[in-house]
Parts: sequence; C-alpha cells; structure tokens
Amino acid sequence: MERKILGQKIKEARKRLNLSQEDLAGDIFTKSYISKIERGFVNPSMKALEAIVSRLNMPISHFISDKDDQIYDPGMLLEAQKLFELRKYKESLCKLNEILAYKEYIDAEQLIRIYYYITDLCIRLEDYDACVEYYGQCAELLKNADSVYAAKLHLELGEAYYYLNKRQDSLDIFLKVEKLINQNTLEIDIITRLELYNDIAILYSQLGKTQLGKDYFKKVIEISKKYKIITSTVLSAFAGLAQISVIYERDANKSLSYLNNDVLSLYKYFEDYTKLGEIYLKYSNAYYEKDDLDKFKEYLLKLEDTIPLIADSKAKAELETYLILSKGKLMNREGIYNEAELMIRDAMKRAEKQGDLIAQTSVYLNLGSLYLNMDKLDEALKNLIECEQLSNEIQFSIRLPELYQLMGKVYIKLGNVSRGQEYYDKAFRLLKSE
Repeated sequence: MERKILGQKIKEARKRLNLSQEDLAGDIFTKSYISKIERGFVNPSMKALEAIVSRLNMPISHFISDKDDQIYDPGMLLEAQKLFELRKYKESLCKLNEILAYKEYIDAEQLIRIYYYITDLCIRLEDYDACVEYYGQCAELLKNADSVYAAKLHLELGEAYYYLNKRQDSLDIFLKVEKLINQNTLEIDIITRLELYNDIAILYSQLGKTQLGKDYFKKVIEISKKYKIITSTVLSAFAGLAQISVIYERDANKSLSYLNNDVLSLYKYFEDYTKLGEIYLKYSNAYYEKDDLDKFKEYLLKLEDTIPLIADSKAKAELETYLILSKGKLMNREGIYNEAELMIRDAMKRAEKQGDLIAQTSVYLNLGSLYLNMDKLDEALKNLIECEQLSNEIQFSIRLPELYQLMGKVYIKLGNVSRGQEYYDKAFRLLKSE
C-alpha cells in the first residue's frame, strides 16, 4: 500500500472519532509525526502502526491488505547489520534487498543509507558492476541529498569505477564530491575527507598526472597535521609520495626521505601487515633504483617474512606476485637471465590468475627489459607493446616514461632510429609536462 493511501485512511478514521493529531499522537508520538504519516511523507513501522490504530478502535486489517501486511520494519535493517558484523556479506545483502521491496514506505534519507550499505557490500563482494547498478537506482534520491551517507554513496561509485579500471570516471566522481564538499553541499567527516584526497592523489598518479597526485598526497599530510590525526590513510600518503619519487622521478633519495618518517614503526604498531609489506616493497624499489642491491635484498627478505602474517588472501597473493617479480628483476640486473625469465614468467602466471592488470603491466615491462639485455629484441618489443596497450586500456600511466625510454632503445637497436626517437620524445614530453 502506498504511504499516501495509508495516511489518508488514518486521517479519515481520526476525524470520524473527532480526534486531533495531538490526541492521536498521545505520549508515544509527536503531532508532527502523525501529520507526516497522514500526508504520506513518512511510513510507520508495523509496531508504530499497531499503536496508532489501537487508538482508532479499528482492526489493523482496515489499514493494510493481506498483500501489504509486511510493511517495512526497521528491525530488518538491524538484522542486516548484524549479518554484516558477522562477515556474512551475502546474507546481509539478501536482507537489504528484501528491504528494498518496501522502499515506497521508507523516507529518502533512510533509503540513501540502505543503498550505501548495499553498495559497500557489493564492493566487499567484488561485484563492482552491481555497485554501479545500485547507485543508478538511487541517482534521483541523491540529486538534492546532503547527508554523510549521500557523500559515501558517491565515494562507493568512485571506488567501483576504480576496480573496473575506469580510472578517469573514478577520478571525475571523486572530484565531484570534493567540489560539493567545498560548496558545503555535502557533509563529510575528516577521516572520509582524508580518504577522498588520498584516492584522488592515487588516481592522478596512476593517470600520469604526478604533480597533481603529489599535491593531493600533501593535502592529506597537511590536514593530518592540522587536526593531529594519524591514520593508515596518512601513512599511505607518505608511501604514495615515495612511489612517485622512485617510479616517475627516478629519485631514490627523495623516495627514501618520505619513507624515513616512522611510517614503518607506525604500521608495525597498527599491525597492518598488508601495508607494512607494501612499504617494504617500496623500500626495496628505492634501493634498487639507488643501485644498493644489498639493501634491496634486505627489504625483500623483510617482505618475504611479512607476507605469511597477512590475513587478506587477495592482498597476500598480490604481494607474493611482486616479491617473485622483484627477485626476477634482481636476477636480470645480475645477469642470471634464464632464471630471471622463469621467475618473471611465474609472476605473470600469478598476476593473470588474480586478474591483477596493474601487476601484469609491471611484468610486461620487466620482460621487455630482460629480453633487451638478452639481445632478444623482437621479444623485448613484443612485451613492451603489450605493456603499452594494457596501460592505455586500464588508464595506468605512471610507468609510461620508463616504458617509452625502453621502447626507444629497442627501436634504435633494431635500426629504426626515427621510431626510437619518437618514443624518447614521448617520454620527454610526459616528464616535462609534470
């Protein structure tokens, strides 16, 4: 039954008894609440409806038909939340979908909150297309919404686009949220703001706009200092700056300066072994770029010791892939080419199994470097072209300057000097634009 019809029936029954809205509200409800029910703005829970009709001296069946005897009860949301807390995500999602069957009875603010829970579950269940679909269902509701849950719903969409490798779409959503926040159109807490800026920084960096990435990472750090907040997101900003320095700017010392700020000790304190492993990987990359292979090996060993402590199986598998790839990269540097090829090929199998397209770009890049060193130029070029195509497909551009320099070198060695110069120029333009 629609809210307006239910409200009209309550109003008619009240007037027949010559009761005011205040009389009907009694000590349980407010006059305003009864008014909203009668005008169809609010739908009462079953418990509230039972209390109201008891004062109207009429059976509840007069107000709801057999078809409508399961009007939305907020207790259903509590059930869904309990299932979520028990990590029964699929069951929680099913319960929330049951609630959506009664969305005509639920006020807009509560419905936005429910859609946020649903999209969050879709992200956790890695069903990113479903997340986008659910967001579409509540797009009209969000047009004039300004609650925290409205902001979080936008952020869930941005995250879904990111995992669907639609990085520019993801960035556009996050920038839209930032604009709404700056216009005081959306409410958002400081922790969520830090996460938003960090996500924007990561996306700018991955799209090759590293100066903008650095600016947003620095915003995260500035806000953390202002409000005296240290979270995993703040530590991630330091790590992001370190990654830009070593991968894009090829400045190992600057990279290490961002990492040498108690990031490691704080991750150890938080017992965040996934992030700790990622930091060890960044340290190893910096020392590799610095040509300090002893330190490189030291941090790879620390990474290897940390991986078994990681509870998240997906994160563990990703770091294992990068560990194997790093070992192959070391063998390539040391001239142990056959073993390096086996190791890097193993990393590719793992990346393909996990569906980790970013890792696959790194593997193609390393295979190109390896085959160049082995003087297998056709194989080198084949893998570097694969890297370029995949990087463009998933909008992952942070390694393009390094890639283009390698492609330029290969083309020149193949005798195609003009083509080689073209790729060197591409690398130069990318670096100069930043």
